[in-house]
Amino acid sequence: MRKYFACLRYNLQKQFASPTAWLVAILTVLLMDRHVAPVRQCALDFGASVSWPGLAAFLLDSSTITLLGGLAILALVIRIPMDDEAQWLVMLRSGRKTWARAQVGMVFAVCGIYLLLLALAALIWIAPCVETTRDWSKGILLFVEDGAYETYDSMLSYDPWIVEAYSPWGAALIGLFLHFLAYCFLGLLMALGNLLFGKRGGILLSAIPLGADVLMAEVYTGTAYYFSPLTLSRITCLDYGDLMGRPPVWYAFGLLLVLCAGTAWAVVRLCMKKETRI
Repeated sequence: MRKYFACLRYNLQKQFASPTAWLVAILTVLLMDRHVAPVRQCALDFGASVSWPGLAAFLLDSSTITLLGGLAILALVIRIPMDDEAQWLVMLRSGRKTWARAQVGMVFAVCGIYLLLLALAALIWIAPCVETTRDWSKGILLFVEDGAYETYDSMLSYDPWIVEAYSPWGAALIGLFLHFLAYCFLGLLMALGNLLFGKRGGILLSAIPLGADVLMAEVYTGTAYYFSPLTLSRITCLDYGDLMGRPPVWYAFGLLLVLCAGTAWAVVRLCMKKETRI
């Protein structure tokens, strides 16, 4: 286990020291600024507080943020399995199986850190008027119930069903965990494609769920959501009692867990059996 964490720590240090990681971080902060600025300005104008988990729930429900976040994850994991000049030594010292598992662990760690960055960036932008109680807060309700999103040109969609069906913490945690699983599957799919077809094949294979999510957001509704992994990460695409034929929350968690477990197993097996160029 110690060798596994040493291998994982080395890979993370290499990854987050790269220019790509810094570029993704900067673009993510700018993305949050564009989406959160209207909410912050409205809250300051009305002297209202804003629920941090409530805002996070609506941010994670945005198809645009889900798509751009998926692209960011692909940019961060495009080199998995890691292929820098020192990997042969890392593999030799840790063992091939431990090294292969660390590649999978790298995907999970990158996805978790990226979502943490999203949440912290949103918190920083609303820091002057943040609220962490169990209520949705006046700042959020101004957009959901009073139509402030039109006045302040907000890019988010404020579905009132979210407020009626969930608490802010419940909606935010469901959205975070589903996005974590969906992004992990996306990253593992990239790694699987890299092993099977090379980096170009990995990009094409991992682009399929992104394209399916865009298609679902623009064209299809209801039953079609059952077959789109990234679409299942947004809570308005799930059933919350409106009898619209959407998949239930347990289905989204179950399917994404199965997809993550299956692709993780396949990546480890291929890393063990296939000759990997390092």
